[in-house]
Amino acid sequence: MISNLFIFLSAVFCLIAFVMIISNYKSNEYINEYLITLFLGAFLHRVYYSLSSFGILDFKLEYNLNLAYFLVPLYFLMFMKLHNRRIKKNSIILLMVLSGIPLAAKIFDLIKPLENFIYFAIFTSLLMFISIKTAFDSLKKSEYKFKSLHFKFSSFLLFHIILIFLGTNILIFYKINQVSVVFELFYKISSLSWLILVVFMLLNPELLFGKKKLENILAGEYWDGLEIWSLKPLIKIQYKDARLSQTISDISKIIIKINNEVKDEPNFIHNLTIYKLHESINIPKSHFNYIFKYHCHLSKVEFNNYQQINYVINKIKKGYLKTYTMESLIENSGFKSKMTFYRSFNKYTNTTH
Repeated sequence: MISNLFIFLSAVFCLIAFVMIISNYKSNEYINEYLITLFLGAFLHRVYYSLSSFGILDFKLEYNLNLAYFLVPLYFLMFMKLHNRRIKKNSIILLMVLSGIPLAAKIFDLIKPLENFIYFAIFTSLLMFISIKTAFDSLKKSEYKFKSLHFKFSSFLLFHIILIFLGTNILIFYKINQVSVVFELFYKISSLSWLILVVFMLLNPELLFGKKKLENILAGEYWDGLEIWSLKPLIKIQYKDARLSQTISDISKIIIKINNEVKDEPNFIHNLTIYKLHESINIPKSHFNYIFKYHCHLSKVEFNNYQQINYVINKIKKGYLKTYTMESLIENSGFKSKMTFYRSFNKYTNTTH
């Protein structure tokens, strides 16, 4: 029961990663369609297996073994694209045909099981050899930057591919009436591997959101920001705020005061923040809340995050990353985690572009 819940948990995490990747696909240079397919497949496969373990669905073991013939080639294509190795469409079709040969031979009983296994083992071993060689070539080209995110991500994926390679070869070697125990063990181990991979991606959200958009904004310097303020009320003034609206004489002056205060970015980020801003511009808190409620396109929390994003972008433009890391900048900007930063950055840049 516990192992089945663990497998189901890994499926949920794969779904989370899939949704985040899809929603940020265009801005993410790390992700490709093969990895997206694998995440979706891992989610559906593990949900199906979990539901069958609970007696809700009938688990067809033979169908799952048939899918194993295409797993290693699909991982191979994903890994090649991650390392910017172009594979032509004809080569992809040939790869899938070669993957299907042992399956067809198995279905029509054209060759003996041992010969089938030998073919599949040689074929997938060749793909594994090319994958490992590609990883080493990329590492050499990067001048052995072991600490780079690309190397770490590639290493996790390669470990995952090797595990799938070993698992699929072992599974195919067994007959249907022998494979159920091995198959369950394979699901547990592969689910753990998927869970580790997804957690790594969540801890390094640039893998889910991508740095490409940030780099493009900085290279082109077309970050113009959002339209934040409106002199006219954005929503109908509620009855309880009608009297207060009459006491605020000049909306534009208050907005100017706020803008001038947040221009001093380090002071705002480290000392003021949105929660102390009304004190620094010397206006009643009720007036301050009124301005944000009726004349600001952002909530106070969103406004605070937006100023933090501006702070990060301006620091990068001034060459901060030539000396320091992105992680230190995010921490210095007041964000609690990398995930919070990338989520906010993606939100506001999607709004403007």
